[in-house]
Amino acid sequence: MSNKLEKEKRHIDDLPARGICRVICFDHRHNVSLAEMDTTSIAKVIAAMQTEYRQLSAEQGIENVLIFENKGEIIGISNLHPHGQIYATDFVPRVLQTEYKNAKQYMDNKGSCLFCSIIEQEMREGQRMVCENNDFVAYVPYFARHAYEVHIIPRRHESVMTSLENSEVLSLAAIYQEVLVRYDNLFEMPFPNITLFHNAPCKKGYSVEPFHFHIEFCPPLRSANQMKYMAGFETGGGNIVNPVYPEEAAQSLRSLSPVHYLQR
Repeated sequence: MSNKLEKEKRHIDDLPARGICRVICFDHRHNVSLAEMDTTSIAKVIAAMQTEYRQLSAEQGIENVLIFENKGEIIGISNLHPHGQIYATDFVPRVLQTEYKNAKQYMDNKGSCLFCSIIEQEMREGQRMVCENNDFVAYVPYFARHAYEVHIIPRRHESVMTSLENSEVLSLAAIYQEVLVRYDNLFEMPFPNITLFHNAPCKKGYSVEPFHFHIEFCPPLRSANQMKYMAGFETGGGNIVNPVYPEEAAQSLRSLSPVHYLQR
């Protein structure tokens, strides 16, 4: 193979990834978490996320904006100050691609939203519900990959968080805090977590309509002193084995006080 062909092949296989990375500090205090902040302060954090999403999704070449928080030393964070991160990339990550593809296929075939149908099912069955308010529901999905995975999703079909109204931002702050407080109360400890804000991709040519904005909490613990690892069958086979039934996880979280254990 000539040097020219080698360079062309390498160019096709190894495309560079470009984007913008930002950090959102949740509070000026170093020793608090979102679970310990009031809902007004959390609403301001969500509003800041909306502003960043609006700006970054409008940037030339940006196809997806992922907002997330890595919380807890066992997650591997190096800076304990309460903060979140934003990765705006010139590609749509695989997980978001799959979510969007399945949502679009469902809407094309059924004429309705996949996520809305999941909400209806969860509310109808009730066993996996954790908490709810007028605008949002929080539940352990029947397909949970983590022992205490929880999703927060708006009742109203909204594809991106920037379409949330001011009243909905306050509602989101309230249920967001409640889920985090219940997590901390579960083992009476600052609960390590990976929190993901899933918005519709902002790639040109994508219709945002099939997607439904939601938040996913992916905690690594299965007990106070035991982590849930992706072990041999999961890593090697791609099959998730959850050690806790979603219904049992939801019942455990649902039965906890919405008042933080440090404030009782």
